[in-house]
Amino acid sequence: MSVRDEILKYQGVLVDAKPIFGQDPRAEEFSLAGKFKNRAAAFGVRKAKDGTLEIFYRVAIRPVVELPPALQKDCPVIFPEGPEFADADVRIVENHWLTERVMEERRPEDHFSTQTETSITERLTTLSRLASRMDTGDFSLQPSIEAHVKTNIRQFTWVLSGCFAVLVLAVVAVSVPFFFKPLGISGGKEGSSANSTLRSTRIARAQAELARSQRNIIPPGSNVFLMVTPDKTTVPVGGKVTLLYELLTRYSAKCWGFNNEGKFQHFQVERRDPAPDTPRVVVPMNGKKFLKFSVGTATLVPQRVGEQLIYPGTAFVSARAESGQILDVYLTTKPMAIDVVAESAQERK
Repeated sequence: MSVRDEILKYQGVLVDAKPIFGQDPRAEEFSLAGKFKNRAAAFGVRKAKDGTLEIFYRVAIRPVVELPPALQKDCPVIFPEGPEFADADVRIVENHWLTERVMEERRPEDHFSTQTETSITERLTTLSRLASRMDTGDFSLQPSIEAHVKTNIRQFTWVLSGCFAVLVLAVVAVSVPFFFKPLGISGGKEGSSANSTLRSTRIARAQAELARSQRNIIPPGSNVFLMVTPDKTTVPVGGKVTLLYELLTRYSAKCWGFNNEGKFQHFQVERRDPAPDTPRVVVPMNGKKFLKFSVGTATLVPQRVGEQLIYPGTAFVSARAESGQILDVYLTTKPMAIDVVAESAQERK
């Protein structure tokens, strides 16, 4: 079924639902608009700023008078840790739409084919509940506004830092080498670590703590994500499985390391940082071009037979968007299963 047919199945969610078509007849832009619990509401597929299609759900709110001009059209909403929207991309669009963008690698029609009237109602109910808190002032947007101000300050600082770095490098080239130590982190092993903490992990945790204190962390989107690939998914006890961690990004990005090293029960683990000269290659994906590069490996030696579930961990990344905005994000992947089998007699020989 087309995305239009899939969305039309859920007309009953909205009161007085009306179909909305995009301006480009060749694109698959389509949505339903109507009323949800006495609020204007809509959901469907629309064209994003970068020309790709994005899935959205939204409800109307009162205009937010305290938003600065730069955030009137698009204001990302920052939430305290732990609430229902903690990992969602929720923002105020055009100062009166509370909007959740759903970032998925699958096609929009595949997304809506797996929904039900109940699941869509739950999404809009959650948005409406948050909209009510915003309307009454129970939910503060001050952290979102402060993050915007701090981001502008950070952008200016990056420019100054770049100029200063050029000057320092010019001096260093004719004098003595120097080493940069982010946040003064010391200790930890360089390069590789067998069941101990890498120095890059200590740096990532410190950088993440700094970003949390400044409320700079945003939900991950479809423009930067982590991919973990095992070289095999079946291995004998005592054998080795190597996980390759790669960052795919449409932005200029820096991976500080893994602030969460993951959970590998019943495995011996040795992590390795990527080589300093790790190449960056451009790869096509879903009609977009991404920059791909390795951010490390983990070698696992299984100690127990059976299907073992592993949690690859979480990387902390800073990226500069096309607008110049500095984005701090946690990147993780889903758990994966490794099938550990008994060592064969031939292998023992």
